[in-house]
Amino acid sequence: MITELDPLALLLKLYFENGCTRMSLKSCLIGYLSSVFTPLLATQGPFTYQAGHVGGFFMNNNQVIEKARKYFNSRAPFTLTVGGEPIIIITSATDVAEVWKSTQTFSMDPISKDMWRWVGVSTSHIDPMFEPQPEARYWRDAGLKKALSPVEMLMELHRRQLYGGASGRLEVFMRERLGPELETSFSSLKNVAVEVNGGSHPALLAKESAYITVSLFKLSCDLNIRGLTTAYFGPVIYKLQSEILEHFLVWEYTNWKYLYQVPGAFSRDMLAAKKALVDAFTGYFEMEESERGEMVYFVKECEELFKEMGLSTREMGGIMMLHYWAMIGNIYKISFWLLSHLLLSPDSASLISTIRNETAPALSPTNSHQINAERLTPEQCPTLHALFNEVLRLTVTSSLGRVATTDTVVGGKTVRKGTKVLIPFRELHYNPSAFGPAPERLSPNRFNDNPKLAKSSNFRPWGGGNHLCPGRFLAWQLIATNVALLVGNWDLDVLRQEGAGGRKGRMDQPNGFPKGDEGRPSPGVTPVAEGEDLFVKLMKRERGMTGVGS
Repeated sequence: MITELDPLALLLKLYFENGCTRMSLKSCLIGYLSSVFTPLLATQGPFTYQAGHVGGFFMNNNQVIEKARKYFNSRAPFTLTVGGEPIIIITSATDVAEVWKSTQTFSMDPISKDMWRWVGVSTSHIDPMFEPQPEARYWRDAGLKKALSPVEMLMELHRRQLYGGASGRLEVFMRERLGPELETSFSSLKNVAVEVNGGSHPALLAKESAYITVSLFKLSCDLNIRGLTTAYFGPVIYKLQSEILEHFLVWEYTNWKYLYQVPGAFSRDMLAAKKALVDAFTGYFEMEESERGEMVYFVKECEELFKEMGLSTREMGGIMMLHYWAMIGNIYKISFWLLSHLLLSPDSASLISTIRNETAPALSPTNSHQINAERLTPEQCPTLHALFNEVLRLTVTSSLGRVATTDTVVGGKTVRKGTKVLIPFRELHYNPSAFGPAPERLSPNRFNDNPKLAKSSNFRPWGGGNHLCPGRFLAWQLIATNVALLVGNWDLDVLRQEGAGGRKGRMDQPNGFPKGDEGRPSPGVTPVAEGEDLFVKLMKRERGMTGVGS
């Protein structure tokens, strides 16, 4: 039996956190007994392995999957039976590619429909949103030659907003919407550092005569969550919900309760955050367009599609909340993890110096907080891009689900219609046959030393198939801009780590790296564990100056 976290501890924690009634405590005990006495079985061919109990799967499914795969000593598909329901686990890159290609056989629609229903979209509207609409205007007005379902059209709108070149609007979005937000944040930091009454900044912790101290986590949130929120929806969104960023962070740490549909008595924090976000976007769609300011292409076209499909403003708000989650929920974590690795790597000084030189041509010669993001290409910034890919490899450890729409065969195994299939990215990204004998360790130059890894079938940070993440180009541009503006304008030094429960320590001590919450189910990038942070000393850097990491 595998080592697992005690489900009783989880349920009692939920009980006391939510101030539950006696009836809720009874529910806690029933849930505990169900978890303890319901075995979690892994089967492969004639072999069966008791991989623990259901509670262990919900607390850390990656750990359960890894134990089962090692038990079978094979990357052939195997079945986990969770609460009586079979789930096919795919860990071979070849089999994963087969699933991606079989877009008609393996569908995400049943999972997406559940998520839409959970944010208040009516059943009568859900099914038409997932079916092609031959008579609709939305795809004709977009110049398409084939009718797409509204859901497929939403993905197409993301691509048109976030792709570069002639087919997209990324460059304009970065230059006119997002770039000014980043400039504002970094200019605010500069004012705090060099002026006596320089105001404040959300990430500021302390100010000394020669430097300022910032929270790296809060800086990552300000640059990426606040920056993207304002870029997409404008300042008006804060008039509708002044604490939208705070609600989003609560949602980030509680959305596992949404994914697992934890009963409401145990999910009050998640439900409150969800309501606040849906309310904000509902209010946005209830406003006159003239009151919102200039709208970005994606939001404007989404609204037109929603109206054509007859959705209420509440349904529009719910769907936009899910897209907001997808658009915002990973980049700030990538930023935090990449900067943490950059600052704490044994080769930190050399890495910072190289990346500073790679990104310097993108900085404006007249305003150090303006940047030409189009000059931050992977080709022009090979060291930064290699680090970016390596951090993605290490931190994208979640799983993607699909449902078989018909009986099919994968990896020599028959998958029956209606069966759920789970693709755990950690099994791909930590495969030693693809990434070497120590795949759990950061190697900043791994992708430079072997450029073919970026196209390896084991490297899937953006998913695959018709759901390949359309935000991958934005993610690179935004992270590269964050790094360029930070290392180009500041010398940096880590003061200490701040950990959960008041744990502190110098970064040269064992276990000094910030901890991720690998047990918390979360789409995409590993969450930063609550309370984890880096306190970073920033010293203003003049152009051409030499110093730490110069």
